[in-house]
Amino acid sequence: MENKESIISLYSYKQNEYKLLCEIIKSIIENLLLYEKIHFLSVSSRVKSLESFISKIKRKKYKNPFKEMTDFAGIRIICYIEDDVKSVSKLIEKSFNILENFSVNKKNTLGLDKVGYQSTHYICSLGEKRKNLPEYSKFSNQIFEVQIRTILQHAWAELSHDRNYKSSKGLPIDIQRRFNLISGQLEIADREFNILVNKIDSYKLNVKDMIINKNFDIEINITTLIEFIKYCINFLGIKKIQISNNLDMETVDTLIQEIHDFEISKISELCILITKNFIKLYNLYAKQTTESGFIRDLLMFTDIEKYFKNSWNNHWGGIEKDLKKILLNKYNKDIFNKIENELNANIFFEVPDFAFL
Repeated sequence: MENKESIISLYSYKQNEYKLLCEIIKSIIENLLLYEKIHFLSVSSRVKSLESFISKIKRKKYKNPFKEMTDFAGIRIICYIEDDVKSVSKLIEKSFNILENFSVNKKNTLGLDKVGYQSTHYICSLGEKRKNLPEYSKFSNQIFEVQIRTILQHAWAELSHDRNYKSSKGLPIDIQRRFNLISGQLEIADREFNILVNKIDSYKLNVKDMIINKNFDIEINITTLIEFIKYCINFLGIKKIQISNNLDMETVDTLIQEIHDFEISKISELCILITKNFIKLYNLYAKQTTESGFIRDLLMFTDIEKYFKNSWNNHWGGIEKDLKKILLNKYNKDIFNKIENELNANIFFEVPDFAFL
């Protein structure tokens, strides 16, 4: 081995280079994941610390650490379920040059009777296409490590690392038993989450097919409601609804409760409420609205007194003039005063005189 001081000095100098490599690889992987629409929790990077570098040299007895060590730059991808890990693994294999002799799936090294730390580790280089690009030429001979784990695998790995439990050898028998038991439970949980997510995805696809084929005899829940609203936009021509990317679950629960309180439990019962007249008025007068706003507008248009008596429950504060224009094509404006008096609430804004259809 070279002089210890010279090795430490060289590594201190090269750390900035490894840091830049980490940033570049992290950015490439994040963009690939987003482009391929693969679900992931996070992508993080780290450069091997000087302390860890020195410790590993002593532990492994490297003669030439800069040629023998493979994890100076590391990327960690945390996924939700095992199927996502498989998708990410395929993407990494397709996108980089994999050094097969150094890469490993930790699960395959445990043995049939063992449970514990799991993740997929790849040792990679940029590959022929990227290393020939000017912006990557500096790193053409560099290698880096990519770790891929589920959330539960990551939690267990971090806990065992923090408590120095990567191996249970030397622990009392009762602690070893509990150690293995928890590891096994986490592995089972990972598999069950994977099965559950796949069942949910399958259910969503089935619901989508049913609604497109006008089979509306299905219960109302968040999945069926969203697919029905998409149907309203795409097939019934209601253009004023804006689909949210991330629905607040509390808002969804409140909305579904309002629908049930209106004595509607199936999508078919909701579909019947959407008349040609409602579609015409909604496209004419309504502003851009959310899923919740559309369903509430529909319920009020159907039976405004029933909605405020059974469903409203002070969930929101008031309606604007555009919705009143729609409602006043069906109801006399005196109904607004009646509802406000019964609820002792100021729900409706003042409506100016105008010509109604």
